[in-house]
Amino acid sequence: MKLIYADESGIGGEPFAVMAGIVVDTQRMHKTKAEWLTLLSELSAKTGRPVAEFHTKDFYPGNGIWRGMQGPERAEVMDLIGKWITERKHDIVVVACDAAEYFKHRDAGSLPAEVDSLWRFLATHFLLALQREHQTHDKNKGHSLIIFDEENTEKEAIAQFVLSPPSWTDTYYGRKKKDGALNQIVDVPYFVDSKHAALVQTADYLAFVFRKYLELKSGRVAERFDGEFAKIESWAQTLAERSITPASVYPEKGRCACAEMYFSRSPEQLRALLRAG
Repeated sequence: MKLIYADESGIGGEPFAVMAGIVVDTQRMHKTKAEWLTLLSELSAKTGRPVAEFHTKDFYPGNGIWRGMQGPERAEVMDLIGKWITERKHDIVVVACDAAEYFKHRDAGSLPAEVDSLWRFLATHFLLALQREHQTHDKNKGHSLIIFDEENTEKEAIAQFVLSPPSWTDTYYGRKKKDGALNQIVDVPYFVDSKHAALVQTADYLAFVFRKYLELKSGRVAERFDGEFAKIESWAQTLAERSITPASVYPEKGRCACAEMYFSRSPEQLRALLRAG
């Protein structure tokens, strides 16, 4: 069985919204989790304070308990995490959208009711990309369990989406009449507090890095310091090497209406990065 831990970044008014996840085989999960907890323990020693949870949005700029850690040292930790993810050889999944484009079309009533929130637009795409990817794997039917960071207002809607997927999603993954809808997903998604699920914190790191990459690469957000983009780009490029097949996320050719909906509102910078990875 595969566990997919997911988190989002950028749904609070930023120009791009991103959802990213790490795909962990249950047979390798314990080692991965133990290594992440070891990292938190090492960070606790550096700060002199217990670090029970890693939030990249606080760590990266040095806010809160991280104020005493200098920028170069934080950059080393960011680099270490990116390399660790790739060396563990876990796949990652990342989807994104231009927030302004999303709201323009949502407010015009041109999007399906099932994606009537920015979070849901990302989450439904995330699930469909996993379905399209994992149905190509041998003996994998119904073996994927999704674990989202806590998002109380979205639980019921996304559960209904998985239990009774709308017919407009069938073409995204070429559903055949004999196949159940979203048959790679073992159950409705679970929602957890990231304090209790260490690998959701890893997904938090992924979503943050890709969001910052999109903001800086597009020029929608300026660098906070000289060389910031170079650092972010190096981390994003490293992570993109572990992406699931880009065509599962953003098919370049033969897109159905469903795939086109997600593709046309996605940042070109992410599509190019995944193709290059």
